[in-house]
Amino acid sequence: MTVIVQEGAIGVRFLVQLVDQKAAALDLTGTDSIKLRFSKPRGDSLEVAAAIVNTPGTDGLVEFFTLPGTLVPFGDWDIQAFVKYTAGDDLPTKTQAFVVRENIVEP
Repeated sequence: MTVIVQEGAIGVRFLVQLVDQKAAALDLTGTDSIKLRFSKPRGDSLEVAAAIVNTPGTDGLVEFFTLPGTLVPFGDWDIQAFVKYTAGDDLPTKTQAFVVRENIVEP
């Protein structure tokens, strides 16, 4: 299923479950940071901090709410999580595609 959001939308919740190669939830206990990186249609990227939804994070759920200017420009985007554990392990996840739709131009 393709996820579609609107260009410039504020407060859109990106709820992401981080899983391992066997599709089991990653245990986020002991993480130093969790970042979500967005690849924009024109090749540039945006990185934001993600928050653990249910402390201590054993269900692998993280979230981020969009701010003004986050979902610009419209087009095909990708999202990827980067988890850094306190013990020093770094874990990038697979990428996931989504679409940002263009707004109708004001007459």
